[in-house]
Amino acid sequence: MKKLIILFILCSITLIAMAQDDTAEQPTKEWALNVAFLSGNLLRSGNISPNATPNVIAYKAIWENGNAFRLGFGGAVNSDSEQGLFHESTMNIHFHMGYEKQKQLSRRWITFMGFEVPFNLNKENRAAWDVGAGALWGIQWMIHPNVGIYTEGGFYYSRSVDPSDFVPIVNKVEFIIPRALYLGVRF
Repeated sequence: MKKLIILFILCSITLIAMAQDDTAEQPTKEWALNVAFLSGNLLRSGNISPNATPNVIAYKAIWENGNAFRLGFGGAVNSDSEQGLFHESTMNIHFHMGYEKQKQLSRRWITFMGFEVPFNLNKENRAAWDVGAGALWGIQWMIHPNVGIYTEGGFYYSRSVDPSDFVPIVNKVEFIIPRALYLGVRF
């Protein structure tokens, strides 16, 4: 009788495991590279907000219903020297994380909108950081079902905090024009 009960339990576990639906929706993953950044930061001006600095690498996890989780990473290092005597460098590293909703306009065109939270670390002679939130909108043209190019713009609020006592906290609201061109590949 004990062997029959053990056999019944093992058969039940096996049937339950085999009956599990393994078709849970998996997101499409998209990795993108900013080709404008690689070609020398097109349209770059001297004083650019950290929120406006385009990401070098972007990642999206896109579900079939159009919802997407997005990440971005980028930065810049500038080095200035005056007659070889003084050398000062500045570093800006930023990380963006957010949500977007994609809508298929046609077979090749996709538009998306959402929000993201940027975090920026600015280091000159001391470390200062910005944190904020913003809305974004973009458009993507699919060259191939798995390859596309896109650009995006946004509207951000940011708060700058400097640990030194010399620089006050700065609150900014900015409109960011689309100035980056991303080449995205979906897997």
